[in-house]
Amino acid sequence: MALRQEVVGQGLMDEKEFHDRVMKENNMPVELLRAVLKNEELPADFKSSWRFPYQ
Repeated sequence: MALRQEVVGQGLMDEKEFHDRVMKENNMPVELLRAVLKNEELPADFKSSWRFPYQ
């Protein structure tokens, strides 16, 4: 919900665009999804601090 507030609440995209992008990006850690939705660049050696439970 916080990610939605950041993106939709700040007017970066509307509700439908946010929903469609989240569905398109599929299953990924929220910190990576946040960077994708906000068009933030990540360093090439970026490692997510969150891991999927099955890894």
